[in-house]
Amino acid sequence: MDDRQDQFAGLDNWLNNDQWPQPEQLLDAALEDEDQELANRLEAWKYY
Repeated sequence: MDDRQDQFAGLDNWLNNDQWPQPEQLLDAALEDEDQELANRLEAWKYY
């Protein structure tokens, strides 16, 4: 496996790691803090 594939494997592990906050949790937190800009960006990100 070359370095590039290795990097992506690491990224997959990071993305699938349940210890990290999920987009929904981040969105909820942003809305609670009334951080409208962040909430809008997270909302848009969900649809990609």
